[in-house]
Amino acid sequence: MLVNNLIFKIKTKKNFFLIDEDERRHEVTRSSFLIQSTKTKLNRINGIEEPFIPFRIIFIYRLFSFIILLIFIGLSTLNIVLMLYIRLKLFKIFHSIKYELLKENSFIIISIITSTISLIISVILDFIFGYIANIMTEFERHRYQSNFDASLTLKLFSKLI
Repeated sequence: MLVNNLIFKIKTKKNFFLIDEDERRHEVTRSSFLIQSTKTKLNRINGIEEPFIPFRIIFIYRLFSFIILLIFIGLSTLNIVLMLYIRLKLFKIFHSIKYELLKENSFIIISIITSTISLIISVILDFIFGYIANIMTEFERHRYQSNFDASLTLKLFSKLI
């Protein structure tokens, strides 16, 4: 029953995951968008001059933001690859040691070392990306707060991947 209700909602609504146009009409333009917009254009429906930012400028800013997002995803991936490399090198070093006690416990010692290094790098990247994600989202010049929140949520979620 719940699935049928959900399927009906998806079929009857074009923008199931987006805000309805009725709700959008009542949403106020963000003040930072008004400050950043340098041009105005006439709204054909109501005849009021509205601030706007040309599409190519918004496209360039959002493309730049996307590139930075890919860089941080690449850094997270590099962290994983680096930990695998360090782990292999430490296995090689520990198995060349003559002490049997270290050889027997090498798996535990290596796991603790690589996990600690990975944790430190991940926390640093998380702190830096959390700060930069806010700046990037503000830099993208979203007109409405709901678009701003959706973009910021997407960025913060994508760093978990």
